[in-house]
Amino acid sequence: MARIEVCVVAVMMMMASRCSGMQSVIDVARAANQTQFVTVLSQALDQGLIDLSTGGPYTILVPTNDAFAKLTSQELTDIMKDAALLRDVLEYHVLQGEVFSWDLPSGRILTTINGHSIRIYNTGQNTYANSARVVKADLEANNAVIHLIDEVLDVPEGTIYAVSRNAEYPLSTFADYLDKVGLNRTLDRTGGQRFTVFAPSNEAFGKLSQVILERIQSSSTYLRELVSYHVHPGTLHLKSLDRNGTLSTLDSYHKITVSVDTDVHLNRLATLEQADIDCDNGVVHVIDHVLIPSSLGNIIG
Repeated sequence: MARIEVCVVAVMMMMASRCSGMQSVIDVARAANQTQFVTVLSQALDQGLIDLSTGGPYTILVPTNDAFAKLTSQELTDIMKDAALLRDVLEYHVLQGEVFSWDLPSGRILTTINGHSIRIYNTGQNTYANSARVVKADLEANNAVIHLIDEVLDVPEGTIYAVSRNAEYPLSTFADYLDKVGLNRTLDRTGGQRFTVFAPSNEAFGKLSQVILERIQSSSTYLRELVSYHVHPGTLHLKSLDRNGTLSTLDSYHKITVSVDTDVHLNRLATLEQADIDCDNGVVHVIDHVLIPSSLGNIIG
């Protein structure tokens, strides 16, 4: 027994030595030439906004310099000047536990340390976290594993319904219709079913004549069918819309046709004005035309 105990102690000492000999997250990021992340993380550490030395191990999605360069100078300034925003952005890139590349099958949902979700897409050739592509995986640091990604992830701004009501997005007409058919409650829940909403902009609804809108609104059945036709059960970021096919909707008798050339087209008509608005219960894509299920064809003429 004494010999076994000695062996166990020796192994533990070797593991401790290995961990203590590993570089810090900042040193690993600096060695990988990701200087902008080093600057951002260093400021957060100096201000005590985040602590990666305890409570780990962690998995950290590190945006590359090119990823930060996709932000406007004002967006980056806002992040660096607002302590709460800086903490929120960083925590959305940190996962509890070590998650290596072989632990990232397509469809896996990961939870960040600030309680938001990230969906994994694995195409066989590339792995994506939401809309960000992993450009280099499995860099090991003390108390963490690091994956370099090509975008700064957008922190979810609330539920799908909350986003539809956010004045930043031109979706108030669609939000009003959600209220009328009772889907506002469904799309305002977290922790359960996730959805993808193809939300027509206010301008898209403006393309329909007043006569057509009045016909649709004359029946709660018609209106619910129309709204349900814009909601897919499950999370689909733009990376999942890069091939021809069909999508199921909450209007179970009707599917959306996806066709791809230089752009993504829905029912050969609508395109995405804004893609990948991440929400706590799914994702929203703003589209430029209202999708009409075939069952309403006779109604709209």
